[in-house]
Amino acid sequence: MSTNQSLPQWFQSRVSAVYDAPDESSRSAALDALLAPQVNVLHNGETKDVEDKRHRVMSQTAASSKIDLKWEKVEESAPDEVKGSYVLTISSMFRVRAAPMQRHVTVNFTAKIADVNDTPSEDSKRVVHLQEQEEIEQAPIHLQSIPKKEE
Repeated sequence: MSTNQSLPQWFQSRVSAVYDAPDESSRSAALDALLAPQVNVLHNGETKDVEDKRHRVMSQTAASSKIDLKWEKVEESAPDEVKGSYVLTISSMFRVRAAPMQRHVTVNFTAKIADVNDTPSEDSKRVVHLQEQEEIEQAPIHLQSIPKKEE
């Protein structure tokens, strides 16, 4: 990893690694590289722990065939803080009317990043506080009912 990477670039690369991971174990390892073990997570106004965040990411991405991550805005708001938003487009392996089922997840976040080891380095940075507002938009599924057979 480059030692001159800005905090927004560091955060973007770590979050991208989570959603670009090919399998669950790689995704879990990418989450470990992003979040501190004792991270404080405030998700949609509720206090959560790292295991809840891990479970939410794993369940969001389960049965997905493709995940597109689009960064809306990312900026350094303080020397150790990054804020912004991104949109995930999660295509499911399941199909509805011959097209992949999709979910759009918009995440607005503020992340405080700190060194978790005694010797600061790029690899010792982790998110120690994460505040996120998540909005999920799923296309409605309208299936016509089967007409009743009259006797």
